[in-house]
Amino acid sequence: MSSLLENLSLAAANARKLFRNAIHPIYGTTNQGRPDHIGSSVGIVYKNQRCLLTAAHIIDEAEKTDLHIGKRELIGITQSFQITPKHKGRREGDHYDFAISKVTEDLAMRMGEGAFLSEDHLAEDEPAHAYAFVGYPNSKNKKIDHQSRRVTPVLCMYTGTPSVSELILKKHNISGNDHIMVKHDGKKGIDSEGKRINTFGIRGMSGGAAISLGQLAKPERLFSDQVPAPKLSGIIIEHHKREKVLLATKLSTILNATVHS
Repeated sequence: MSSLLENLSLAAANARKLFRNAIHPIYGTTNQGRPDHIGSSVGIVYKNQRCLLTAAHIIDEAEKTDLHIGKRELIGITQSFQITPKHKGRREGDHYDFAISKVTEDLAMRMGEGAFLSEDHLAEDEPAHAYAFVGYPNSKNKKIDHQSRRVTPVLCMYTGTPSVSELILKKHNISGNDHIMVKHDGKKGIDSEGKRINTFGIRGMSGGAAISLGQLAKPERLFSDQVPAPKLSGIIIEHHKREKVLLATKLSTILNATVHS
């Protein structure tokens, strides 16, 4: 019989292994032309089309700097994105905050093997007992070779359980049906090698993956060595420090809005 913590650890390891190549850092450039880490993004295949997902506030940075993607070589992001509108001209009032773009064949080739999740790894709108929030925090992504303009990105993961905050729902005038909320105590995280690390700042993980680890607490799961396959469930958009909650927009909401736009 497996414990819930053992199943959570195994499910998180599966998610890290399956998703790490499809989660990408996004960089801008400083006034001196040096790479500057901004946020995260996720590559998916949807309806036979390669797409890049991120947070709208990450793409807003293109108003001030050129954007790049890459894990060694930096590749310019030149394609246009479909993004959520600002609320009264301010992104702070947009609590859907997503951006999606089709990826050209040339960019897809340069992004490398495994850069896009197949549709088999995309979640339907179903609840989970635990989630992994995965991306590139600014605090862990300062190692940049400015001479060669090469980067050494560090992917981090935070696992947590659903935690609906009525205060956030009321404050932002959202129902909760389009979002995933996960409790964030800010104590420990996991790096790309699966090692436990001290707390890291969440800033920069926006645009990264909110991954469903399935219904791990079901009794039949505790008597099995198998855990559910991880699925991409949403895109990370906000950290509410006072309420100790991480917020993601559901993938189903993003894709439905894209289809009907």
